[in-house]
Amino acid sequence: MPAEARGLARSKNSGKLTCVVSLLLSAVVIGCGGGSKTVAVTITPTTATVKLQATQQFTATVTGNDNTNVTWSVNSVTGGNATVGTVTTQGLYTAPANALNSSSVSVTATSVADTSKSASATVTISSGATVTV
Repeated sequence: MPAEARGLARSKNSGKLTCVVSLLLSAVVIGCGGGSKTVAVTITPTTATVKLQATQQFTATVTGNDNTNVTWSVNSVTGGNATVGTVTTQGLYTAPANALNSSSVSVTATSVADTSKSASATVTISSGATVTV
């Protein structure tokens, strides 16, 4: 093969190699770019004691996603109910009017972005009555 032809062949192969290397580097950069963040939920306070019909404000913080909205529930009932107490969409818990069979409930904030992520607080319900002997 004449020298001129060998140079032309090398030039074509060199261009193909540059193209392949560029594509591979692009794939690596795109593949490493960002990945998904892990959603996490925290709630404050994590424990509280609340008298019958009194309120307690809870705050939920969601990290790892732009959607920081949560749904609130009491003992797995969205929004709660008259038996276990209620919780507003802003996290304000109101204890029930009557004493419960159990002395505590669980207030939970669940991420809207990832419903498998939640945080809970334990609320002890106090009758407010004191007994002296």
